[in-house]
Amino acid sequence: GALGAAGANSGGSGGAGGNTTFGAILTANGGSGGAGTGSAPAAAANLAGGAGGTASGTGAFTLTRQSGGDGYVVSNASVALAISGAGGSNPLGLGGASRALIGGPNAAAGKVGTGNGGGGGGAVNMNTTTSVVGGAGTVGTIIVVEFSQG
Repeated sequence: GALGAAGANSGGSGGAGGNTTFGAILTANGGSGGAGTGSAPAAAANLAGGAGGTASGTGAFTLTRQSGGDGYVVSNASVALAISGAGGSNPLGLGGASRALIGGPNAAAGKVGTGNGGGGGGAVNMNTTTSVVGGAGTVGTIIVVEFSQG
């Protein structure tokens, strides 16, 4: 598999990491891309991180993953804070970190996941007309262990 691509256009979600296969027996899916954001409305926009990769097939052991995190907005007359969702992690890969903005107007693209099967972080946009992409997910992984009696 391959690392996911950045969003297809400005404001698009990050691409999912590529799937890794072991014949028709096992598939390790890459992490999902984080959500992107187009031009912001009058209020701040926060988008969730992508989920970590999953596995399917007849393997004896599969690792579970986290879902992507939620984004948050706090805004009142004296403070404005926006935090994007982090990408989902698993034991082999970390999700892209969340992004935080204080004050405004400002926007930040999502962070790419790291390792294997990490989800991309979500983008964040605080009262701007800037479009930013979500972070890309990372490739899935299969580990084959062969035991031999000698």
